[in-house]
Amino acid sequence: GVVHYPPFDSSVALRWLPVDMFFVVMLSTSFEAMRFLSVPMITVFKQLANLLTVCGEYVFFGKGITYGVLLSFAVMIFGAVLAAENDLAFSFAGYAWQVSNCVA
Repeated sequence: GVVHYPPFDSSVALRWLPVDMFFVVMLSTSFEAMRFLSVPMITVFKQLANLLTVCGEYVFFGKGITYGVLLSFAVMIFGAVLAAENDLAFSFAGYAWQVSNCVA
């Protein structure tokens, strides 16, 4: 029941460094966005971040997009527009932080 790990290897740590840095950026931009935006608006943006993932899979890996996925994206975008339309506490800084969070 004991897990054994290989000894520390600096070359492995250097390969993982960009992943760790993006994680730190994602966390810090998320905290900054929460200072300006409501939790429902952050949730909407997090759902829209899936669009970036699918676009990246299409561009980098040539993975196709099904009609069901396109339909679900249309529903998510429609919901995001409705949510943004009723966002009474619009904050450019909050949206900028959240967009940077989604990209990270």
